[in-house]
Amino acid sequence: MSFSERVLGIKESGIRAIFNLVARSKDIINLSIGEPDLDTPAYIKEAAKEALDQGYTHYSPTKGYPELLDAIALKLRRDNGVNVDPETEVMVTFGGTQAIFLALTVLLREGDEVIIPSPAFVQYFAATKLAGGVPVEVGLSGDYTINPDIIRKAITKRTKLLIINSPSNPTGAVSERKKIEEAVSTAVEHGLMVISDEVYEKFVYEGQHFSPASLSEFKKYVVTVNSLSKVYAMTGWRIGYVAAPPEVIEQMAKVQMYSCACIPSFIQRAAIKALQLQQSFFDDVLREYRRRRDLLCNVLSESPRLLFNKPQGAFYLFPRLKGVNVPSKDLVMRMIKEIGVAVVPGSAFGSLGEGCIRISYAASLDKVEEGARRIVRFLDSAAKS
Repeated sequence: MSFSERVLGIKESGIRAIFNLVARSKDIINLSIGEPDLDTPAYIKEAAKEALDQGYTHYSPTKGYPELLDAIALKLRRDNGVNVDPETEVMVTFGGTQAIFLALTVLLREGDEVIIPSPAFVQYFAATKLAGGVPVEVGLSGDYTINPDIIRKAITKRTKLLIINSPSNPTGAVSERKKIEEAVSTAVEHGLMVISDEVYEKFVYEGQHFSPASLSEFKKYVVTVNSLSKVYAMTGWRIGYVAAPPEVIEQMAKVQMYSCACIPSFIQRAAIKALQLQQSFFDDVLREYRRRRDLLCNVLSESPRLLFNKPQGAFYLFPRLKGVNVPSKDLVMRMIKEIGVAVVPGSAFGSLGEGCIRISYAASLDKVEEGARRIVRFLDSAAKS
């Protein structure tokens, strides 16, 4: 039996591999998956139940219900300074991951290059290959923020697109506005499109989030991707959205039409309710994640085997291993077996991630603390052996 070369050319997600491995074990402290342990707010769940009772069990428009598109446009204008026409420049997707996949599918031609500042979210590499493109991995600055100079040097005649992600998965870095503007300006000068993955925009502890599409000179070159998964603890609901120039949305909708038809009706009704919530709703959530981040960093700072800066955003720590000469994937498998703690090998996030591990502090405070203490003891032992 033969298979698509594009599919054979990609590997299983390193994140999902670990998640699937430990999913059935209650004895493992899972600090691998980027999934909030908090429950979806009750009023969002109630909105979904009401929608089911009201008969929202049928097909919906391909791009999403007009009321939801309006709510997304309002949110983008209010929170991000991005002005869009809800009818032609917005679309609902199956999470932010599908939005990225659709954008790459419609924007890339065979052999087009995509610049990916790395370490980076695993999907960027695989989705680029599935769309017929060529991922070009480039380095970040020492603090894991994007480096406009490195991006500039990586541009060739075949470059079509740049992906930026702030706050970042896997590093938790928040790139300052000046760097994002310079990187996007460079892309625009060369006629490149930019995918701005802003899924973690609300998880900013220091600094500020910046959406490049808020600047009129950038807007027609930027595809803004976002999701309800992290902010509202709705990972299992699988709903995200994208804002882009009308011609891009038109093509993305066409692919969605033939791949999944539409997003479930009752979930869209619940999403409308979620997007109506004000920032005050999220203040308590952000406070809790800051506590977890600070605790994790305080415990891990006791280990001379880990080098890191306190992350400014998202809910990940991406420390570099020191004095532990074991491939990150092998080390992670040992941690699962020997101390019952699951994290993700840095190699899952590109070749530039090797020598690091990603630790998620989306778990409870108790699990974060216990997991961190086990990691400190384990790395000390591993270094000695």
